[in-house]
Amino acid sequence: MSDSLPKHSEKRNFQRMDLELPVRIEVEGKQIETNTQNISCGGMFLPIGNPEAAEKLKEEGGLLAYITIPEQYKTVQLAGRIKRIQRNSDRDPVGVAIQFSGLFDDNFLEIDRYLKTKTVN
Repeated sequence: MSDSLPKHSEKRNFQRMDLELPVRIEVEGKQIETNTQNISCGGMFLPIGNPEAAEKLKEEGGLLAYITIPEQYKTVQLAGRIKRIQRNSDRDPVGVAIQFSGLFDDNFLEIDRYLKTKTVN
C-alpha cells in the first residue's frame, strides 16, 4: 500500500457546488440567517459563528432549513440534521455540515433543478 493514499474517502451521492444561497434555520425558537458555503442535493455546509448555536443544532437532531433560490424568488423548506461540526484551532465551530432528509419531496426537486441550471453553464 502506498503512504500517499488518503486515510479516508468521502462517499458522495451528489455533486457539491460552491454556491452562496441565503438560508434561515431555527434553534429553540431563535432564527439563524447565513449563506450556504456549498450545497448539493444531499446537504449543505453553513458557516455559523456561534458555537452554542451549532451545538444546540446538533443536540436537537432534526432541523428545518429555509433556502432562498434567488433567480426564482422562491424559498424552499428542507428537513435535515447536523452531520458534522467543523471547528477551528480554538475549538470554536466555524460551520456545520447538514445532511438533508426526505429527499424526494417537491422542495428537494426544486434544489435539484436549480443546481442543474448551474452545472450547464
